[in-house]
Amino acid sequence: MTYNEKTRQSAVEIFKVLDDSYQSEFDDITKLISLICEVPITAVSILDGDRQWFKSRVGLEVEETPREWAFCDHAIRSEGLLIVEDARQDSRFVSNPLVMGEPHIRFYAGAPIVVENQPLGTLCVIDQIPRTLSENQVTALLTLRDSAARLIENNRALQLLETFHQLVPLCAWCNDAVRVGDEVDGDWLSLRDYLHSRGEVTHGICESCRNNID
Repeated sequence: MTYNEKTRQSAVEIFKVLDDSYQSEFDDITKLISLICEVPITAVSILDGDRQWFKSRVGLEVEETPREWAFCDHAIRSEGLLIVEDARQDSRFVSNPLVMGEPHIRFYAGAPIVVENQPLGTLCVIDQIPRTLSENQVTALLTLRDSAARLIENNRALQLLETFHQLVPLCAWCNDAVRVGDEVDGDWLSLRDYLHSRGEVTHGICESCRNNID
């Protein structure tokens, strides 16, 4: 993964993960990783241009912090898991307001949530005492991080499907045909025939299909 902030920020906007509607599935992830890692604070953190916004959080009162304070800003620039065992002993964080004041971060571990090769944010766990994670806890953090990434991808797919439904008059029952012409007496066509009736719908064969043909 090659980090590029402009490309990453574009992905954040495309996937519409900032200030979006509540989803209990993300809370399930933060609650579960809090129990597994035995930490008081966990979050699904999304990085915007100048702020860190918490899509889900456990043990935090605030909904966002300045990005310049964010441990997660360091995590998204790394290839793997970022672990800070004692922030007071780390020159990057010793004077950080989140270390010097509430929530008094000492331990931090953040796994980048990567979607389409872009780190949108992290799944992170935080403690107020120096510590580390067991091998099983690391595995759980990475696994649940992947679950968060899939949720974001699924949300985007549903958004695109909803947009498609608004543009194409699909059958309300099978979603596989469209009505053309009069709303009552118009003709029903297959979705493929309808798209072809609107003009050319492809400019070639995708790589996956080409490989199957070969």
